[in-house]
Amino acid sequence: MKPVEIILSNIWKDVLKIEKVGINDNFFELGGDSIISIQIISRANQQGIKISPRQIFQHQTIAELSAVAGLKTAEAVDQNPVTGKTLLTPVQHRFFDHGFSKPSLFNHSILFEIPSELNSDHLKKSFELLYKHHDALRLSIEFKGNEIIQHNNEVREVNLFSTEDLRNIPENDIQKVINDRSVFIMKALTLQKVNL
Repeated sequence: MKPVEIILSNIWKDVLKIEKVGINDNFFELGGDSIISIQIISRANQQGIKISPRQIFQHQTIAELSAVAGLKTAEAVDQNPVTGKTLLTPVQHRFFDHGFSKPSLFNHSILFEIPSELNSDHLKKSFELLYKHHDALRLSIEFKGNEIIQHNNEVREVNLFSTEDLRNIPENDIQKVINDRSVFIMKALTLQKVNL
């Protein structure tokens, strides 16, 4: 097999969760669909192979697909943090057009149950790495009269993660404790000029 065929074969096996893939096996007959094709495209892209959804639908075997796949050349991309004044996106303009009196309180909250054996140090480190890597997580908004100014802040030390043991709280009171903590966190974020 050619190198591209080997890479695609390994990706197909992993994504389709099957042990063996032949280069002439049909993607859709193996259980592939449009959602899985997106996963395959993403993984191929990470391996330097450029394919499109259309190509997967038109060339349904690894042999056919590898013949039309492009190989990406490495490009030098500046990976330093973006800092300074940043323009608002169209979505942000529409958000601020609503005229919310406290826009920093507009949020989506999700409660996750996690296994007790989860290593909280690893999770904390993951949060820190995400914050450092994704510039949008360091955006802040400043209101000057009618002007809305967005800044991309420099990476700084921030406490993004904390844990609290609720095992000793009676089960009937847990939801109230969670609600109280959420209100406290939102008030604290508002006082600290919350990043949007």
